[in-house]
Amino acid sequence: MIAPYLANKRDRTFFDQYLLESQLASFLAPFEYNRLNSLERILIAQRTPGRLDGIRMDLRDRLSLRAPDVVSEYFRFEGALAAGGLTFSTRNAEIDAASGVLTKRMSGRDGFGP
Repeated sequence: MIAPYLANKRDRTFFDQYLLESQLASFLAPFEYNRLNSLERILIAQRTPGRLDGIRMDLRDRLSLRAPDVVSEYFRFEGALAAGGLTFSTRNAEIDAASGVLTKRMSGRDGFGP
């Protein structure tokens, strides 16, 4: 349905070429390859199995160069704690409550102990 439009498009992007199942060899040239984003690099790796290992290494290297975003991870963690995102289910909450009651009884803090 969209293929005729893409086929007649004047300036085709990588995705246009990919969707049209055209040859992607021109995107393996260093200048063109550097212009691709990570998703496009993954897609081209799927189409060119001989280059898969090299592209996998390139993506791994690029990810290792990224500095961790500590502030963002801190806010996500705090949000998960605030929303109860780390509780597995109400059943776990019931088990924790029962465990607390048992601990109190065993220590004699509820008035039932010796």
